[in-house]
Amino acid sequence: MQRPELPATLVSAAVAALFVFAAAPGVHWLDSGEFSASVFLLGIAHPTGFSLLHVLGKGATLIPIGSVAFRLNLFAAACTTLAIALTTILIHEVILRPADDPSPTPSENGDVGPVLGLTAVICSTLAIVGALNVAMHAAVTEIYSLNIALIAAQLVLFVRWQRRGDARWLYASALLAGITLGAHATGMMVAALLGLLSLLPLGRPETRRRLVASWRHLAPIAAAFVVVGALVLLYLPLASLRRPYHEWVPAEQWRGFVSEVSAKTIRAAFDDQINSWNFWIFFEYLRRHVLLLFSEAPAAMALALPGCLWLWRRERPLALALPLIAVADALFSAKINPMGIADWQTATPSLLALGTLAGFGLLFAVERVRSLAARYGRVVGAGLLGLAALGVALLLALGWLHRLSDKRLGHEYAGYEFLLAQATQLGPNAALFVVSDSSAGGWLYLQSVENRRPDALVLVRQFLDSRDYLATLPRRGVSPAWQKRLLRDIGAEDRMPRLVAFALRRQPVFWEPGDGRSDRLIWNIAACSFPLCELALPQKKSPSPLAILRGFRRYAERQPTLSELSKAQLGAAFRYFASFLAARDRLDGAGALLDTALKLNGEDARTQLNRGVIAERRGDLANALRHTRWATELDRLSLRAWLNLAAYQRLLRRPNDALESLDTAERIEPGNARAALLRALLAIDRSDRDGAIDVLRRARQRHPTDPRVKKLLETLERPTIER
Repeated sequence: MQRPELPATLVSAAVAALFVFAAAPGVHWLDSGEFSASVFLLGIAHPTGFSLLHVLGKGATLIPIGSVAFRLNLFAAACTTLAIALTTILIHEVILRPADDPSPTPSENGDVGPVLGLTAVICSTLAIVGALNVAMHAAVTEIYSLNIALIAAQLVLFVRWQRRGDARWLYASALLAGITLGAHATGMMVAALLGLLSLLPLGRPETRRRLVASWRHLAPIAAAFVVVGALVLLYLPLASLRRPYHEWVPAEQWRGFVSEVSAKTIRAAFDDQINSWNFWIFFEYLRRHVLLLFSEAPAAMALALPGCLWLWRRERPLALALPLIAVADALFSAKINPMGIADWQTATPSLLALGTLAGFGLLFAVERVRSLAARYGRVVGAGLLGLAALGVALLLALGWLHRLSDKRLGHEYAGYEFLLAQATQLGPNAALFVVSDSSAGGWLYLQSVENRRPDALVLVRQFLDSRDYLATLPRRGVSPAWQKRLLRDIGAEDRMPRLVAFALRRQPVFWEPGDGRSDRLIWNIAACSFPLCELALPQKKSPSPLAILRGFRRYAERQPTLSELSKAQLGAAFRYFASFLAARDRLDGAGALLDTALKLNGEDARTQLNRGVIAERRGDLANALRHTRWATELDRLSLRAWLNLAAYQRLLRRPNDALESLDTAERIEPGNARAALLRALLAIDRSDRDGAIDVLRRARQRHPTDPRVKKLLETLERPTIER
């Protein structure tokens, strides 16, 4: 078993069968609708444009199987399968003697037979596929499955260059690095990291001698291959010249091209998170990323360090590369893409690297058990091996236990479909849209790809009037042609379908479970929050908010086997609607909703925060303080929780505690207006009128239009008798 093709084929076939079964039959997840439409129409998606996804995905849409969205979902499954196959080849490249490289000796590779090698491959595969982030993105149209396939290919080429010293592997790696510029930013980051390691004398002696002797010759050629691969970015201006229906920015101009590739609009939209140099927030996001890795891949995290130790004695470049990929991805998530942590749009490169290390970690454990068996006897060795296997199996199972009730990797398909039809009473031909550009992308998919028009349009967003949403389109970078089409299709009163608009505080997800043969256009909200904090229903006979809420509660009570993911998202609906009721002093109903949310998904920071608000409205400040403090422990970045905690501490005459809470709140958001108001009130409580005025004047400079700051400052600046 000197060649890795056979185990790679067997493992990949099993993974492919799993992901084909799990592939969503329609558009799904946050950007799935936009990508499906943009790829089909050869348009320009949101930054960074994702040229490679459009070029390869367009080929996938030509396969005559199901709907266009389903074809692209199968393409995502194929990319994840390719990543697993390449990981299998990578592991066998390291642990088995390559046929065309006589340099490694048996002592260097250790006594790793075919069976043990296949076991390591299976361990790595389970660690990678068992991570929910990887499994979810393998079932829907997103960039992340293609991204990990490119990263796995880069790792294979990197190892072959280091082991064999053939310049062709270096040139192929450079070409792939250039092509990766048309994918995700983390793929570009990994390409740069591996390129740097490729130029360092870390590999075998033959490779080091060749690199030292001819680096002046190799480097320019490798750079030329990077430029050739980067030509995939020319898709953006070429597509823009066609004036596609879906065009985020006019990329045929240099300014628009640079704006698209550099993600200028995205960075501006999330300026407070991306460009903030608040290190306390950075480390909190970093902590969340690490906790996500522990929850998604506990086996990989446990075996990663032993895997590094095993690799360090055999393949030092790879032993450096895999941990550095995980570290770089964590830094990227915490600083560049913190919003992706909450949306589960992050950590896939880390999961791939850690899962690969898990296979080598298993080999390290087997080596230790063998040495113990040689010292203490075979019985003791067999017992230790059994315990180690049981521990690994339990760690691998942890990633799957919370989704055993799901038929398809965490997606509740039929349940929400039925729920929407019953709750909204809109009939079978309805469409659910969400906030952000995904709603426009979903409408675009329906109109231009499926050539269908729904009977009812459900807009789940923060604007109760659809015209308010249309007014934001120019700021979102929507092209004039696309904007004109949307205005015509949505904005014309005589053509507008029945409208049900939900206001929300968090972005949900949409999904159209069509299989290409059905005319049903119910858009699912699987794996998403569905907040119901405000409701506008133009039709006289439309259901009331409470009627819809009762439908949700009945559904939740009838589904004892809901997945943890679905429970969490249904719980979000009850939390938001509880806020809606509490604001209208319907405290008993709000409390009942929070109890339901608590039963569905356990303790949650927002649930505890809402319980604190309800307790405060009832006059129970002690319980309000207790629930809010619990909320701050569950989510240390919840600004509202820290501000509420400071307010309750002030009312309970705990000024020092209140000041500490305000310090934490201002570390999260410096210059917050409400924090300034609370500081001013604490100063007034101390009879420090000048201190309160000073705080409010600084707040007025930051928030000149805030009416609360203005009113309190004007009151304090009046003469004493007038006040």
